Amino acid sequence: FLFRKLKPWTIFTFDPSAKYEENPDHKKTARAAEDAAWNAGVHLVLPEHFTAGLGRWTVLDRYYWARQLDREDANKAIDISST
Repeated sequence: FLFRKLKPWTIFTFDPSAKYEENPDHKKTARAAEDAAWNAGVHLVLPEHFTAGLGRWTVLDRYYWARQLDREDANKAIDISST
């Protein structure tokens, strides 16, 4: 509901497929954010939102961070150690 209402262009969250994430809250947060972003763009999911005046919305950019970088899975790495 919030993704369709607020229409964010970008989300930043934990990596939902991080192999070395041990914290269950991080995993659940990442999966919830990813599921919500995906579902907001599908017209068959939660049709009651459309009767409330909301439309489909697709999140264009998704940035994930992980506790440990897996170079095989990453498509971009940014060093922020100087920040």
